[in-house]
Amino acid sequence: MMKLCVVEGADGNMYARENEQRLLRNMDVHVVVLDLLKIPYDKVEDTRMNHIMKLAHNLLQYFCFNNPTNQAKLYELYFNDYQQISEEQEVETCCYIFMNNIQLCRTITEKHVQHFVHLIELHGRKVLYIKFLQTIVKAENQYIRNCQDVVMSE
Repeated sequence: MMKLCVVEGADGNMYARENEQRLLRNMDVHVVVLDLLKIPYDKVEDTRMNHIMKLAHNLLQYFCFNNPTNQAKLYELYFNDYQQISEEQEVETCCYIFMNNIQLCRTITEKHVQHFVHLIELHGRKVLYIKFLQTIVKAENQYIRNCQDVVMSE
């Protein structure tokens, strides 16, 4: 299903397959994947489930890659429960939800930023946590002033 969402061009860049992404959205594939992510499992012992969860996150990331409509869907269904987000894969999925979507980036509040700063304090300065903060500060080659102010104040 991931190959339905994006295609790699001759230049090596990824390109969204918007029609296929829309088809998956209309089939509510993202809802099924989000339900899968809610299944509890032993993160240390269950390596197969870890792999399945990684693939599920990859599918969600490609599902919303360069697709504002799908980004908005995942924002509603996934990011609105941001307090549950703590794993690196989850944060990477959040990066894709906000990537180059200025409208969604403008919805970021101080509480959102505080949560991700807390993750940095808790887990250390991991690249993905900092990448998320970079993603929400600049979208569509424009800096988002309110996000910059909130990130700088934290």
